[in-house]
Amino acid sequence: MGLLGILASHARQVLGALASGQTPAQVNEQCALLRRALEEGDLARATRIEQKLSAQHPQRADVLLLRGRLARAKGEADQALQHFQLAIEYAETAAEAHFWCAVVHMQQVREAEALAHAQQAEHLRPGNAHMMEIIGTVYHHQGNTSLACSAFVSALQVDAHNTFALRSLAGIYYNEQRWAEALPHYRHLLALEPNTPDLYSACATSLLALGQGVEAWPMFERAIECGRELSSTYNDYGVALFREGRIAEASAQFDAGLRVKDGDAMLHFLRAECDLITTGSTPATWAEYEWRRKLVPAHFAERSQPWSGEPHAGRRVLIYPEQGIGDWLLFARFIHRVAGPGQQTILQVRPALGRLARASAAHFDWGIAEWIESPARVEQDNVRCDYEAPLLSAINLRGFAVEKASVPYLHVEDDLVAHWSTKLGFARDQHLRIGLVWAGNPTRWDDYLRSIPVAQLAPLAHVKDAVFVSLQMDAKPHHKAGPLPFEAIDPTPGIRDFADTAAIMRNLDIVLSIDTAAAHLAGALAVPCWVLLSKTLDWRWEMAGVEQPWYASHRSFRVAQQRHWEPLVAEVAQRLNQEREALIASRAR
Repeated sequence: MGLLGILASHARQVLGALASGQTPAQVNEQCALLRRALEEGDLARATRIEQKLSAQHPQRADVLLLRGRLARAKGEADQALQHFQLAIEYAETAAEAHFWCAVVHMQQVREAEALAHAQQAEHLRPGNAHMMEIIGTVYHHQGNTSLACSAFVSALQVDAHNTFALRSLAGIYYNEQRWAEALPHYRHLLALEPNTPDLYSACATSLLALGQGVEAWPMFERAIECGRELSSTYNDYGVALFREGRIAEASAQFDAGLRVKDGDAMLHFLRAECDLITTGSTPATWAEYEWRRKLVPAHFAERSQPWSGEPHAGRRVLIYPEQGIGDWLLFARFIHRVAGPGQQTILQVRPALGRLARASAAHFDWGIAEWIESPARVEQDNVRCDYEAPLLSAINLRGFAVEKASVPYLHVEDDLVAHWSTKLGFARDQHLRIGLVWAGNPTRWDDYLRSIPVAQLAPLAHVKDAVFVSLQMDAKPHHKAGPLPFEAIDPTPGIRDFADTAAIMRNLDIVLSIDTAAAHLAGALAVPCWVLLSKTLDWRWEMAGVEQPWYASHRSFRVAQQRHWEPLVAEVAQRLNQEREALIASRAR
């Protein structure tokens, strides 16, 4: 609005005041009283003042703005927006009206509209920290963390102690594992909000990730002191202990949390993880592990009756996947035993496993009546079944024993194995053929602990007369930054699915893999695999003191210090040189 518009607006307000018999100062005083009543939450008094002002000055800019604020306070969002939209037409109230439109739209979860008004308010009157909060929040929800961070930084430039912006910025850095950037914001928040349990836990987790355990562990203790009534504080402390391989201490924290909140599904699940490691495979530990179903209820919501494990002749039983592909590969050994006599078993697999699963079913006679290949949950309209169960409940339902698989239980077609042998150019020579997987699924939050930066693989260059074959598919950029520090064949552009990966493995002497699906695939094929592990223990690789309880062909190598892989890789390289002849001799398997 130009100068003439501003003068016209002011003239309308003066004339309106004179027409009502009040001076402009008296009208301004009434507006101030209404604003004060709104700030104090006295809606009854605010309504009385608003009714009088609206009757006398229905189109006055600041009255429209205050009418909108009163309607918002009463929960009348649409009415509030109507008043604010009218107030936008007046220059003196446009910025504030855009502000309140943004607030209302945000409360109504209309984020696109909120963002547009917030940006306009910031344009008209720069330097409003709350507007930058809204802008940052919307960008964050849209997944644009770069613009979100910029907005929150701008809010902090206006108000350095803005706790919302500090929390938001620290949370983004924390979730992106940018620990060094998150830490100062958590320290700042602790100075502003001392004795806040979740801040101590987040600060401690960041410190641990930066290798500053001396300062981190007392902070977890402080979090417990400040939040003994919160099960989440025990969860956070227990998870940190668990990741460091301190299972007994972690389990004690999970038990303490359950004394606070017995129905906490995450704590039950974590305690089951501990028990499976320390106690091993028992009916009680697998029963406790069933709490995982409550963590993602939408995935486990029943489309039919839950399967009890008993055979049902003539009935259709759906067995569906969960968690990672590695767990499916691990539990695939039980599929042929799940299908009962006369029972129609429907097996859902992820598309990347489809070809391998079908070949295995034909070879080992799994007895599958119907296949579903889908990466996500299949809803009731798309599957007809009488009973259902997740594959990982097989032991709990049927009481299967955990045993070291010494022969393959998954099958890949010989023609595909031969195809990859030719493509890789392998000759019948005395080179040691080594498959290599150094990074896991980049979306898993703890991937930073289990994946190995390529530079730390350098000691493998000292393995004599070896041919390395990269089986590395997805990885975070910093885990694939630069080439491997030694020559390697990279067949991954031609890998379509796990059947191709399995065929390549069948041509190798050994696979070196971190804790990821490739290690389970090697085990299912009975291909020797040395698993390179962080300090974090896992029942998939250790149970009741038994190393590699599931795979006879596997061996564990574990770091002494989290994320310090080079000494371990050097040990592996030395062992490979020592055992190369025996590994090559087993190639005729």
